Amino acid sequence: MKQTAILVSVVLAGVAAAAPPPPTIVNANDVDWHDGSVAGVSTKEFPGELGRMNLVRYAAGTLFPLHNHINEQILMVQSGSYRIEVEGTDYMLQVGDVIIIPSYSLHEVEALEESSHIEFFAPTDLKPRRPE
Repeated sequence: MKQTAILVSVVLAGVAAAAPPPPTIVNANDVDWHDGSVAGVSTKEFPGELGRMNLVRYAAGTLFPLHNHINEQILMVQSGSYRIEVEGTDYMLQVGDVIIIPSYSLHEVEALEESSHIEFFAPTDLKPRRPE
């Protein structure tokens, strides 16, 4: 038992001694909007090592079709309103609403009017898709 505690202390001491990387600071106004993979969607991406945050704009009536990915996705509505289907159930979201979409969940996003949201993905990688 004593040897295990000593080993854990040594390992943790080695981890604590490593300096973390410096933070990255970006002003979102300095990042250009890019067309998304669906017409009517534009994004600003802010990738980290373990997660990714996006600012996203949808034109009214835009539908991001049914899909899934390894990431957990957390989405917060900034303006407008959305219909989000997750695993066959529709959810109506308005400004300030947050939805947490679990990994591999089949989902689609539809803007009911011109809308925007912040989304966060973890882990950062979008693949692989749901196992069949």
